[in-house]
Amino acid sequence: MTYTQQLEAQLAQRTQEIQEQSRLLEEQHIRQLELGFEQKLAETEMTALRAQMNPHFIFNCLNSIKLYATENDAAKASDYLTKFSRLIRLVLENSRSERVTLQNELDALQLYLTMEAMRFKAKLNFRIDMAPAIDAEFIEIPPLLLQPYVENAIWHGLMHKESGEWFWCGWSNRRIIAYGSPLPTMALAGSKLPA
Repeated sequence: MTYTQQLEAQLAQRTQEIQEQSRLLEEQHIRQLELGFEQKLAETEMTALRAQMNPHFIFNCLNSIKLYATENDAAKASDYLTKFSRLIRLVLENSRSERVTLQNELDALQLYLTMEAMRFKAKLNFRIDMAPAIDAEFIEIPPLLLQPYVENAIWHGLMHKESGEWFWCGWSNRRIIAYGSPLPTMALAGSKLPA
């Protein structure tokens, strides 16, 4: 083989290697774009979900404030409006984050349940418990993860009952457990939540 033929063979081999590397890089780039797109899509969907608070709940809260005002119960109207404002602020702040502390989520849940208990007077009592080993300031979960389940448990498990029903929500070993009195009423009992 002549020197020129050797150079041509080496050039052909090198050209083939470069084309293969270029093809692999292009495939990798396309995969990265696809993954980035899928991630952005998932983030957008999650942001949209977090930004939503049940419109009926907001409407009902505003109606409760109106009722207290028309009954000339300024103290209750003011207390309810303060709690409502704090809850909306927490929801808006949390909707900007992918994850929040469990404590932050429980604070929002506490406000939500307090407002529902005020709205339904003696019909709803609640308690939120956590296993002593749980560090609520350390554990992070997606925001507004618990409230829709709790709302569903209240509306579909407790509100059809006569009066004085209890709602209990507990957190243990990365599981949320919720019960309505006197028997478990929530489909979520024992549902596994993210670490």
